[in-house]
Amino acid sequence: MDTKLITIIVPIYNVEKYIKECLDSLSHEKNANIILVNDGSTDNSGLIAKEYTLKHSSFFYLEKENGGLSSARNEGILHCKTKYIAFCDSDDWVERNTYTKLAELAEEENIDIVSCGMFLNYDDREIEVPLKEGVYNLDNKNEIVKLLDNIKVAAWDKVYRFDLFNSKIDYPFGLYFEDTPTTGRLLIESKKVKLVSSSYYHYRQREGSIINQKEFNKKYFDIFEGLKILKNYETDKNNKKELIYNYLYIRKGLVDSIIRLFNFQVFHHKEYQMYIRNKVNFSYLLKFKGNKKYILYIIYAWVRTYF
Repeated sequence: MDTKLITIIVPIYNVEKYIKECLDSLSHEKNANIILVNDGSTDNSGLIAKEYTLKHSSFFYLEKENGGLSSARNEGILHCKTKYIAFCDSDDWVERNTYTKLAELAEEENIDIVSCGMFLNYDDREIEVPLKEGVYNLDNKNEIVKLLDNIKVAAWDKVYRFDLFNSKIDYPFGLYFEDTPTTGRLLIESKKVKLVSSSYYHYRQREGSIINQKEFNKKYFDIFEGLKILKNYETDKNNKKELIYNYLYIRKGLVDSIIRLFNFQVFHHKEYQMYIRNKVNFSYLLKFKGNKKYILYIIYAWVRTYF
C-alpha cells in the first residue's frame, strides 16, 4: 500500500484548452498521487500533462491508445495503490485540496464513499448545486432511499474506498452515462456513505458535450444498457441490489429519458413513444420507494404515448 492517502485518476483526451486549470487545481492536493491517463490525444494535451509530471512529484503519466473515458478510468484503477481513489475529468477543476479533505473525512469517520456538492460552470455564469448533508447507513432500506434521493451518480464528485472496486466493478466501455451502473454497484458494496453540503467540484458546461447537445441522440438510451449491467451484477446483497436497481431504473432510466424527449421536442415521434412504452414496467413502479412524483410523471408520459 502506498504511503499517500488517495489516488486521483485524470482521463485526458483532447483538452489542451482546459487541462492546465484542472492540473493546477490538483497540484494543491497534499496527500495524493495524481495519475494522468492520456487516452490517445491528438492535440497537445499529452505534452502538457508530461510537463506537470516534471514539475510535481505527485503526478504520474500514462499513455494508451484511444478507448474512451471508461477505458482511461479503468487503466488508472489498475495503478492505484492507496486506500482511497477519486476521478477528476480533465476539463473540470476542483477547490484546493478537495479530494484529500474528502478522503480524510472518510478515514476519520470510517466512510466508504464521501460525495460533495458542485458548481455548474458556464462561460458567463456559475450555479452552485450543494448536497443535503448527511451520513447514510446502507444496511437500512429507508436510508438507502433517502441517499438515492440526494446523491448524484457521477464519478467525479466522490472519494471511494479503493477496495470497493472488486474484480467485477469497472466502468463499461462505449456507453453514455457509464457512471450510473458503476456508482450503483459501488453503493451495493458500501456500508456507509457521507454527503457533504459544501461545493468543491467545478463541472464545466461545454457546448457539444453529452448533456449539452443540440439534437436528441439515440445514445441517450444507453442508460438502459448500463442499467442491465447493474441488474446482472453478481452479489450476495441481492435485496440491496434490487432496491438500488429499481430506483435508478425509474429515476435515471425512465424519468430522465422522458424529460430529454420532451426537452428536445421529439416525444411525439412514434419510434420513441414505442420505446418508452416498452420500457415502462409496472411491477417496477409498484416497488419504487422514492418520491411518488416520478411515478406520476411516468404514468402521464406512458398515457401520452397512446395519443
